This record gives sequence, C-alpha cells and structure tokens, in this order.
Amino acid sequence: MIHNQSILPMALLGRPFTFLDIGCSSPKESCCYPLLELECEGHFIDINHFDGWDGLNFHQIDATKTDWNFVKEAEFLQIDVEGIGKRFEVLKSVPLDKLDTKIIAVEHDGYRTKKHNVDFDSTERIPQREYLTKLGWNLLYKDVTDKFGNDYEDYWVRDDIWEDCKHLYSENELNTNIYEKLNKLWEENTYQH
Repeated sequence: MIHNQSILPMALLGRPFTFLDIGCSSPKESCCYPLLELECEGHFIDINHFDGWDGLNFHQIDATKTDWNFVKEAEFLQIDVEGIGKRFEVLKSVPLDKLDTKIIAVEHDGYRTKKHNVDFDSTERIPQREYLTKLGWNLLYKDVTDKFGNDYEDYWVRDDIWEDCKHLYSENELNTNIYEKLNKLWEENTYQH
C-alpha cells in the first residue's frame, strides 16, 4: 500500500523522484519502500538494523549525527524517528537546499502533549514549523490525523511548488481523506500513464 507521505510527491511531481526515508524501520513498515516499484530511488535510514534491506540503500546510522554527504539528492524527505525532540534535530541536520528537497513529511506527535502530558509542542511541532517557515517552506497539510483523530504530522512543500498545490491545503484532516484526495490527483496525473 502506498502511504500518504509517499503518494504526496507522486501526485505533486508527477514523475519518479528521489527520496530520503529517515526512521524507515523494516521494508514492510517503511512508507517509501513501495516507491521502488515506481522507479523512484532513495536512501533508507534507521538507527536500528532490520532484515530485508539487503541490496538496497539502507544505512544503519544515527540520523542526528551524520553529515549526509552520501546522499546526492532527496526531493522528498520523510522523518519518523523516535525520541522527544529528535525529529526536529534530524530536520535541522538535513541540507535541504543541497539535496534539492521539494516536499517534506515530518512527524511531530503533537497529540502526545494533550494525551500523555509530554510537551511535544515545544520540542517538535512549534520548532519544526518556525524553522521551516523561516526557510520559506509552506505548510500544505497541518496536523494530519490518524484513524483515531490524533494529530501527528505535517506535510510541507517548497515555495516554488506552492502555487501548484496550495488549493490542497487543509488542517486536522484524517489521513484517509488526504489519501483519497491525493490518490485521485495521482490517477489524473501523467505519472501512471
């Protein structure tokens, strides 16, 4: 199954693209793994070892402590690492301009601030938004929610593609609704033809 995070660049770019999946876990759990069947190329990063990555661009590294020189391009960046403040730390470490990054999906787990009394707002959601806004990025999907209504991630687009997709903007939308909209857009796109 193609996940929201990975169908977004397919729908917006309309062609195979490069990606960087940070916090990929196993191939079965990676949102970018299905992109390989669609001629996309990228790197899979996780601090832990997972079986099934043999022969692929899997790197077992700490994403908060790498220089990213081994990645030449990543038009799509997906960040899903564990640990409070770690997502923001990883986001700041990735050279977005150098990698020609156009689209970012980054978890913030904002729902945990309310439900678990852990401040993910001041350690993840707010600093991520301030940082990317300052760099000129546009928030396309704000506080995407899971099937339980938990707001857990944001989707961002670079300023130069904002005009082409700003009509898709939404807040607190269920990921299944976003998936349906993006899937329809993708089906209308030349990518599949």
